[in-house]
Amino acid sequence: VTGWARGDLVGAAWDEGIAPAGCSSRALFAEALGGRGGQGEGELFTCHGDRRRIRWDVVPLRDGAGRSDGLVAIGLDVTDHTQASRERGRLAHALAATIEQDPLTGLPNRRGFLRAAGHAVRVAARQRRPDAVLAVRVLPAAALHAAHGAAAGDDALCAVAESLRAG
Repeated sequence: VTGWARGDLVGAAWDEGIAPAGCSSRALFAEALGGRGGQGEGELFTCHGDRRRIRWDVVPLRDGAGRSDGLVAIGLDVTDHTQASRERGRLAHALAATIEQDPLTGLPNRRGFLRAAGHAVRVAARQRRPDAVLAVRVLPAAALHAAHGAAAGDDALCAVAESLRAG
């Protein structure tokens, strides 16, 4: 995973290249050397300087007197999994936005409006301030399209949407 050759590591301090200062794995290992094992995530650096996210299981080793004198650590590289999870989250948010947004105007559709309005009403009630809703009715899209053509109807709806966004 790290690309380091065994000769690069044997006899070298692990924290010089693999987990330099500021690397989150150092704290986990320091706790294990202090006698507290456990699980956690941290990062390591490859021989090329790339950061990798590692999920660790760390067990302290004890001498005959019960003092910690080393550790055993097993790590699982979860870098790609972590990045994929972030991407899935980003895509889910983008999909949710499209479900609540009119594709032509970019304004909230009925579902998006009801969610936003419900939130605004709850906030206004919590802050004990009055709230108002402005309803704008545009000619039914079918009539607008029939009278002036689809492109003109779309342009009109987009112009209304832009006016609403501008305030």
